[in-house]
Amino acid sequence: MVIYLAGPISNGGKDGMDKRRQRIEDARKIAEKLWIAGFAVICPYINNDFGDGCKLTWQQYLKGDLELVAKVDMVVLLKGWKESKGAKKEQRFAKSKGIPTREYEKFLEDFLGTSPATSTIS
Repeated sequence: MVIYLAGPISNGGKDGMDKRRQRIEDARKIAEKLWIAGFAVICPYINNDFGDGCKLTWQQYLKGDLELVAKVDMVVLLKGWKESKGAKKEQRFAKSKGIPTREYEKFLEDFLGTSPATSTIS
């Protein structure tokens, strides 16, 4: 199963780089653990290199992200996704294409038979 991780990265530029770096690191750890559990994971958090020095716009990133979403089996929504403009667009796009979405905690329960409290994947 190919999974796309969706969630907040920059929070519209409202958060500082430390918070952005922490979100990216958290998503990277989740992606790694899901790979180990047997899933193929697309993690856009690590595609953008923090946006440092990049000349791409947010819209260009989103366009590419939606191309990736169109090719996955499921979108897994990470903590804070409802406050993320991009993650909400990714979620709506996936739904419009018939691609299932799950919040991360529900994904753990449904596919790994565990909960966030007992999971080693957090």
